Amino acid sequence: MRLLLEMILPALIPALIYLGYLLVEQRRAEARGEGAGLPWWAAMPWLWLAGAGTLVAAITLSVIVSRSGDAIHGIYVPAHLENGTLVPAHVEYPGK
Repeated sequence: MRLLLEMILPALIPALIYLGYLLVEQRRAEARGEGAGLPWWAAMPWLWLAGAGTLVAAITLSVIVSRSGDAIHGIYVPAHLENGTLVPAHVEYPGK
């Protein structure tokens, strides 16, 4: 679910919006009696859609990375054994 919300959905949003726009425009053209040229999927600017999807995904990841995580002032202590007991990895903060 996280992969879908953080990576796939932001990359697909521009394409979905453009696809909706194309469908609306196709119906308007049919209502005006204009002839159909290329099929709607063949006329799509795939390179621009891929670029816009990548940009939206990059912005989403930047926001997620900048708004998550612990404070950087601690000291990381990796997992280790103490008296035969596994102590999980943790961050120790000076003065606490």
